[in-house]
Amino acid sequence: MDTTGLEFRLINELIESSQDGVFVLNSLNKIILNNVTASRITGYSPAELIGQDAFLLGSGLHDDSYFQKIEQFLEMNLRWQGSMINRTRTGQAYLANVLIIRINDDEGDLQFYLLRLLSVQILGDLVDSVITHMPQFDACPNLLPGSEITLSTFFDINTGDNNNDSFALILLKIEASEYEPNGRNSHQSASDKIVSYLASQSQQFVFAGKLNHNYLITIASFQQRNTLEQILGHLRLVLIEMINSENKSANQPIGLSLSAAVYPENGIYLDSLLVKAVSTMLHAKTINKQSSYFIDEPQNKSSSNLITYSYLKEALNNEGLCLFYQPIVTLDNQIVAIEAFLRCKDDQGGLLLPNEFFPVAEKYQLLPAIEKWVIAQALQDMKMINSTSLRLHVNISASQFLHPDFYQELQENLRHYDFSPSMLSLEINNDLMTKQQAAAMSVQLLQKSGINIAVSCGYSLFTSYRFMAEIGARQIKFDRYYARKIYERKVDQTEIDIMLKQLLSQNSEVIIEGIEREDDLEFFKSRGCNLFQGIYFYPPMTIEQLMQSI
Repeated sequence: MDTTGLEFRLINELIESSQDGVFVLNSLNKIILNNVTASRITGYSPAELIGQDAFLLGSGLHDDSYFQKIEQFLEMNLRWQGSMINRTRTGQAYLANVLIIRINDDEGDLQFYLLRLLSVQILGDLVDSVITHMPQFDACPNLLPGSEITLSTFFDINTGDNNNDSFALILLKIEASEYEPNGRNSHQSASDKIVSYLASQSQQFVFAGKLNHNYLITIASFQQRNTLEQILGHLRLVLIEMINSENKSANQPIGLSLSAAVYPENGIYLDSLLVKAVSTMLHAKTINKQSSYFIDEPQNKSSSNLITYSYLKEALNNEGLCLFYQPIVTLDNQIVAIEAFLRCKDDQGGLLLPNEFFPVAEKYQLLPAIEKWVIAQALQDMKMINSTSLRLHVNISASQFLHPDFYQELQENLRHYDFSPSMLSLEINNDLMTKQQAAAMSVQLLQKSGINIAVSCGYSLFTSYRFMAEIGARQIKFDRYYARKIYERKVDQTEIDIMLKQLLSQNSEVIIEGIEREDDLEFFKSRGCNLFQGIYFYPPMTIEQLMQSI
């Protein structure tokens, strides 16, 4: 930032005196200044924030296109205000009303951004308010505020075991200006009417509650997935007509936005579903859509998804799943570990990659059975290899890792195949950040039994490092993203240097994925790394090919 002396001190004083969380970002999106309020909101100290990419503050719920639209708007208008979901240092998701101001130099080029968090709502607190403040009727009177409620428990209480409907958490936002005469009262009146209506439709809506004066929540039952969009659209029209029927003299009619997250494919916890519903609403607004639901595939993909579903069902029933293995090697090319990669056979004899079928597996609740198969098959293959010095790495989803039966079932598999727990590494990712306390307890239990836990490092090194430290994991894997971006010269090498130095000084085990070229290897080798994985050494291979290589 091209400010010196008195100018810089004045800017700093203005920022520090602000009651909002304030950040200054340079043209590379690095944080160069933040105030005490910003640290209080995010949980990061100023020392932890300065020099970090602003991505550190993100939730991972907004894709690149969302931020590209904001950047394009700022190029034209220099000022953008809207909602955004971020995460605190401990992984809590929060909804922020954000103001971003673009500051250009004399030639019109970007100099820095001023980012202000005008208001913040921790989404976990919104969930507590749903449980504890349900006007007119309370569907779960025995649930304690702040308890970790899964919707399966909720539905067992309220709908019984014989209900075959599907369920969606629906978020409703009242769109009325508070600067209109009686604007706040209009919000209150509209929210009361909406809750009354939802309460009267108990055949379809399990409960309704207010989050605050303009956000409401309900859970709806529906028979088929393709009817959910119709339910949202119809509900919005009915509610808009109802809440505006007595307010025809208003300068601006009250509007309404709806979004939904589907249980259990989008999550099993109230807070995770709520986060995804909020994320969906924000994305929908960028395309002027007033109702949508989370991760709904485009229409032209629906038929291929049904085909993939049939492949998966067939694969589970008829040995159509298979594992490939990629070695993890030392600098002298000694194989010390292998990672299991899942593939699914299609009806043409080809192989489907995980990114082609995992979303569908989650959608149709096939993932638990698939992951159980992976662990059992990988342990069986290790028995064939019959090596006491080769470690096995297996990727585990967040839902499976936190499942109450996961630890016991894993221990039974290890005993059945006579496999040492110390030779197994479970790879997890930052998806578990929203359940950090539960993740830490699982990590502690697993590591106590001798099993290793490796954190797969995503797009934010610092976030992954903090997550690794908080849960007590001892291994970290640098995603292939870093090797690729270093080759393309699109990543901050200083950040990587600092993080590697910190990790290696703590004797953490660091594995670098995605090594494809000698340049990739030399970069990490020169920084003290000794464990690598990638096609520069070995491609993924069948168990038969692996046995010939070791």
